[in-house]
Amino acid sequence: MSGTTRKLMTLLSLFVLAAVVSTWPAPRAAFAQPGNSGGPRVTVVNPVPLPVTFPGTPFQIVLCSSAAFNGADLPDCSGNETSLKLPADRRAVIELATARCRYRAVDFLHLSLSTQVGGVRAEYPLHMESSDLGTGSVEGALQGRIYADPGTAFGLNSGSSAPGTAGPGSVECELAISGLLIAQ
Repeated sequence: MSGTTRKLMTLLSLFVLAAVVSTWPAPRAAFAQPGNSGGPRVTVVNPVPLPVTFPGTPFQIVLCSSAAFNGADLPDCSGNETSLKLPADRRAVIELATARCRYRAVDFLHLSLSTQVGGVRAEYPLHMESSDLGTGSVEGALQGRIYADPGTAFGLNSGSSAPGTAGPGSVECELAISGLLIAQ
């Protein structure tokens, strides 16, 4: 590298360094810091104990679905409905849904919670697990936030089938739901 090139590179480096330093932000006082004339004085007050408020009214409901085939007696859902229609001024936020199904002579069982938001209907399947081998019951749960629009219904959907050679069979599923109803 020649002497002239080295001098140009040094000069260029100094120029770049000067440009970076001149654009570096200078420390400034925040708007609400003391000593800043004209700025508001801020006092933070922490009430003890902190009030706890819910954005809506808590609710719980038990939905039920039952089916019988091949001449079996239909299980009793004890008056529980398969769906709930929301009031026109309340949105539902479902936070927890737990299911328990009792069955006899079933080879397939599907259980889901359905809701509608913005005109779109969606199904949320519950993944069922056997609580104890040989008992004829399965359990499942959904935890999260599932929404349902005001004036719509949310409900329990179930499907089951029996083996072709099976005798009488039945299934009864209960879905316990907990959440909030929020005024719209």
